[in-house]
Amino acid sequence: KRVFKYLNSTLDCCLRYSKDSNTVLSFLVDSDYAADVSDSKSYCGIVASFGGACILAQCIKQPVTALSTVEAEFYAIAAGVRAEAYLRQLLEFLYAAEVCCTTIGCDSQGAIRFAENPVSNSLVKHIRVRYSYVRDALQEEVVKLKFVPGAENTADLLTKALGSVKQLQFCKRLFNYYDLKF
Repeated sequence: KRVFKYLNSTLDCCLRYSKDSNTVLSFLVDSDYAADVSDSKSYCGIVASFGGACILAQCIKQPVTALSTVEAEFYAIAAGVRAEAYLRQLLEFLYAAEVCCTTIGCDSQGAIRFAENPVSNSLVKHIRVRYSYVRDALQEEVVKLKFVPGAENTADLLTKALGSVKQLQFCKRLFNYYDLKF
């Protein structure tokens, strides 16, 4: 019912991809810590943009129970790096050109610091493999991490319940759509 209501309210809108606009692959990731009340697992949202509009919007239930918000956000970063590797290969195949360094935006400074600077203690030992994957991508300069304030992180649309104004604002930004009515 809600899907049809949404579709009916956006009949005059369309997506706009432009070859002249930003052709850099960029990501936003977010996590909703312990959102599932049945098993306390977190959800992560991944949004990828290319050509000025969204090419991937994904919400994933994390396979492990995160012990902190930083850990949940770090898992979202790791999921973003994996999605980036797939989309990079796809775009390089389609465009027969190398994709430059991808920016992954996250609203957790703690998760960004953890990804960029290894901390070696028993509290984070269980995420060593994912950390190594992200760290390798950072060292090879395939991706770079950037802080994005929560109010500007459109991946929130996939992980949290938002008010109608914020939801519409994020949808417009995420899908780069515009009203066909002049």
